[in-house]
Amino acid sequence: MRKYVYVVFWSVLSLFLILISLRYRNKTEAMMAVVESQLIAISYQKPVIIEAMYVVPGQEVRVGDTLLRVSRPDLSLEIDKKRNELERSKSEKLQSEQNYRSKLALSRLEAEGKLNRLQMELTEINTRISQQHSINQKLRGGEGNGGNYSFSDSLMMMKKASIEQEYLDVKNYLDKELDRLRLKFHDEQSLIDKIITINMRELTALEEEYSSLIQIAKINGIVGVVNVQLHELVPPYKSVVSIFETRPSLIKAYMNEAISYPVSVGDSVKVVSENRLYSIEGVVLELGARITDLPDKIQPVTTTRSYGQEVFIRIPANNQFLNGEKVFVHPKDAE
Repeated sequence: MRKYVYVVFWSVLSLFLILISLRYRNKTEAMMAVVESQLIAISYQKPVIIEAMYVVPGQEVRVGDTLLRVSRPDLSLEIDKKRNELERSKSEKLQSEQNYRSKLALSRLEAEGKLNRLQMELTEINTRISQQHSINQKLRGGEGNGGNYSFSDSLMMMKKASIEQEYLDVKNYLDKELDRLRLKFHDEQSLIDKIITINMRELTALEEEYSSLIQIAKINGIVGVVNVQLHELVPPYKSVVSIFETRPSLIKAYMNEAISYPVSVGDSVKVVSENRLYSIEGVVLELGARITDLPDKIQPVTTTRSYGQEVFIRIPANNQFLNGEKVFVHPKDAE
């Protein structure tokens, strides 16, 4: 009986030691992280004047709540100026099109006038040639010698050839002139279109800046610090107000540089609390491009500091992690 008790005792103890060693091994091979809420700081690229502040430090805000309103007198002037430039460019485009159509019509009108005149001359000289030919036929049929009229015939034929050549030259000139006008018009339109595109892009950016004069909450969170006073002129890039996420939705883990982890962007991972029985599934958003030292809270208790590659992980917003809680991140394949 005693021998049986010893066997059971040592079996249970061995199993317990195995479980502890596996748990310790899982922790040492897991990525370490500290759960921290994201901080969003609101600032402006240009000087602004605080017109109204709708929140105070410690206030809870929801998505869509109005936080503050500022003014930028120069922004309205810039928007009006850019709108005028855009309208002027559109007017230039319309004027260019009208000029092009007018020049096309004028060139065709001038050429058609010359062609009609030459056509009339051709008709006239053909008539004269036909009449002269008839007269020559009659003279050759009588007693006189029709050879006296051969020189006159040659002159009219030369004049006819000259008119026909001029007619072709006018048509060729018209075709080339129309091609030149089309090419010039297309170049002008292309240049104006580029200017319009640039003006529209700049106007859109200015209007986005104008819409940012009224700031609304983009996350559910707690207002941190309000660094300004009402009617204060705020310099560029100064933080006006900061907001912390109510619940952390993004954590930054660290892959120990001495261990190879089978993770890549898009992989699912398991995020486990260090001190309580709670875990949740997350998704790897990005692998950091640098090796950095670990935060003090997850540094091992040694004289040598540890380093690792950053890994950004998205977790559900309805998680139960506490701000500042230490967690372990396990790749799904390594579970």
